[in-house]
Amino acid sequence: MTPVVRPRTNEIIPVCPRCQTKYLFINFYGVHTSIFVFDKEIMFIDENSKGTYTSSDVYNNVVYEGNLREMSHLEILQMFADFILYFIDSDSVEVLTTGDEAKKYKKYNYYDPRVFIITIKNRNGINQEKVFENITISLWCDERFIMGSVSQSIL
Repeated sequence: MTPVVRPRTNEIIPVCPRCQTKYLFINFYGVHTSIFVFDKEIMFIDENSKGTYTSSDVYNNVVYEGNLREMSHLEILQMFADFILYFIDSDSVEVLTTGDEAKKYKKYNYYDPRVFIITIKNRNGINQEKVFENITISLWCDERFIMGSVSQSIL
């Protein structure tokens, strides 16, 4: 996925090669970036702006709690790419949310920190798990998906 800058406006528009669909895209906003997959939003908010977001801004969204300011631009873009690659050939996405006891007293004006488990059902034959700070992505492959019995997917 490559962001493209529109000439004369400097507006960044999302580009997703081979997926002309509403199920997967990324938007780069001023102080946060969001990855949208199916009806889920994964938010990466700049630490200096977290206090300005309200509970309605982050309601029902996955919010990354890592410190983006400690990462280089290359590391941040690689993390976005890693997230997106997990969703390729996915047929469904489910999110489980729990409180984060380790960060229970971390003060934000907008919400209490959470731990997220994102389960992705896919057709690529891979079962694996990866942790990004407070977000765990769990790939799960069912034989039904490999056999092509499920028709809706991202690509």
